Amino acid sequence: MTHIDLGNDLTITDVPEGIILQWVSTDTAVVDAFIVRMSPYAVSSLDSTLSAARVEWISEDRILVISGDRSSLTLTFQMQEPPLERMALKLDTPDAVRFRAEIAKRASEYKKSAVSEL
Repeated sequence: MTHIDLGNDLTITDVPEGIILQWVSTDTAVVDAFIVRMSPYAVSSLDSTLSAARVEWISEDRILVISGDRSSLTLTFQMQEPPLERMALKLDTPDAVRFRAEIAKRASEYKKSAVSEL
């Protein structure tokens, strides 16, 4: 299991079922942890979207929305339990580039794995 720390309390962990994207928000007096599991299909879908000039991607369960452009991304997480608030993490250029690269790397690995299984 590979664990990548992207800074901003955002991590990607590789698991057999895909990845786990985790963000721990310390912006308020209360610490909120957001955990989003993504299948290889979801990672590949996100990778395709991230290559566009304008990004607007919503996870199937609507827990995560990723929007932005080539220079920055905003990851908006929806709480799964009351109070069902949304919290956003903005990734500026260096962090956005690294996030894109990590997602692209995994999507490429999934594609290679799928081809080798044929």
